[in-house]
Amino acid sequence: MLIVIYLQTQNKRNALRVSKKLYKNILIDDKIPYDIKGYANYFIGINYKLQSSLEIAEHYFAEANEIFARAFKRSIYSVYYVPSLSHLAVVKALKGKIVQALELIKKVEILLQDKFVIKNLDSISKRQIIHSFNLVKFYVNSRLTDFDPNSHSNLIQEIYAGIDSNYSNATMLTEFLLNSQISNDQLKKLKQINNASIERIMHIINYLTEKYKCEKGTSEKERFSNCVNVLQSSIGIEKMTFIEKVYIDLLIAQSLFSLQRYSEIYPLLKKYQNKLNRIEVLEIRIFMEAFIQIGAFKTGNCMGPALQYIAIKRCRQNSFSNLETNLLRYLDLQRDDILVYY
Repeated sequence: MLIVIYLQTQNKRNALRVSKKLYKNILIDDKIPYDIKGYANYFIGINYKLQSSLEIAEHYFAEANEIFARAFKRSIYSVYYVPSLSHLAVVKALKGKIVQALELIKKVEILLQDKFVIKNLDSISKRQIIHSFNLVKFYVNSRLTDFDPNSHSNLIQEIYAGIDSNYSNATMLTEFLLNSQISNDQLKKLKQINNASIERIMHIINYLTEKYKCEKGTSEKERFSNCVNVLQSSIGIEKMTFIEKVYIDLLIAQSLFSLQRYSEIYPLLKKYQNKLNRIEVLEIRIFMEAFIQIGAFKTGNCMGPALQYIAIKRCRQNSFSNLETNLLRYLDLQRDDILVYY
């Protein structure tokens, strides 16, 4: 119960400390029931997921799922089986394991129709699970094909309606806001919501508000300059994770490209050149690899386009068709400069 309290109060350090202590005691005590081991794995997985340490989180969720699957319907901890599957689907999707994530989503959807699950899951937990895997569904669907938000309007509205009363993974919520094409009015309503998930990504909401501002007399240059200012002012936010900083710098880099301030892109992103392995969200890592090369090319590195194309091939290999289209667009925008070099 102490772990749950720490998690709900965003005290991740103490939550991880208590989880590890519980796990250590479980390992050395053979008398502790097997299903409690699953419980410990589950909460350690949540801690690492909150810190975007996806490789470690995947390991603990997989261990928890194996245990919960064996004990399903025979243990008081069976209630954790469905949320554990949902968390694992999130981690796998972010790591680029799209097919595996889809399989888990289908499994969760089937389990939510199971009479045992319906009876034993309280309404709040069920609502949270549905919201979480709706976010995963949106994330996966928006990567698998050339994504048209209009064809997923029901899912988008369901996710939007659930943001107020549920916890949302910061990365998944960011991706949802960036790709769902929700209106300015909807963005304004999100600003009125008082929960930790919205507070964490408020800079993304402010960025989108500026990007899609339609006030009379506001030029495109002003909009993108405001986007850069909003994002730069958010960099010092306390407790921001590494991946959240990566998102900010990538969005700044895209705005700089739109402003034709090309010389600022490579200095902004080169700090990630030797840290790419730390970016565990695969699609964002590929995007960062490509944008570093866009910046490098714009500052005189003639290998930039060839290295960008390698990133585009990786998109194809991982079914990131939306990103592939986006990167091909950026490559096309560099065509005149490429012709000069080659």
